[in-house]
Amino acid sequence: MYFGIIGSLTAIAFILLFLKDWTNRYQYLSYLLLVPILFLFIATKLPLAGGLLLLVLGAGTVIFDILFSPAYPGLIAGSGLGYTLTFVTIPLALSGIFYIGLWRKSR
Repeated sequence: MYFGIIGSLTAIAFILLFLKDWTNRYQYLSYLLLVPILFLFIATKLPLAGGLLLLVLGAGTVIFDILFSPAYPGLIAGSGLGYTLTFVTIPLALSGIFYIGLWRKSR
C-alpha cells in the first residue's frame, strides 16, 4: 500500500512536470491526475485487477517519458528518465506486484 501511495504521488508529480511545458502541448494530461489514485483504490478492492493496472501505469509512464520528453530550455531539474524510473515506475510496479501477490496468497 505504501509503495502505491508513493508511486501515485510521484506519478501525479510526473504529470504536473509535463503540464509545465512552455508550449502547452500536454494540457490534456490534466485529466489523468486522478488515475493513479483511482488505480490504487481499485487495487484495495480487487487486488489482481488493481495490481495489473498499477503495473501498466508504471510501464506507461516510462514509455510516455521516452516518447514525449519535455526537452526545452527551461527543463526542470530532476525530471527525466532517471526520475521516472526511480520515483514513478519502480514504486508503482512494486505496488502492483505486491497486490498480485496478495491476491495469489488469498486464493
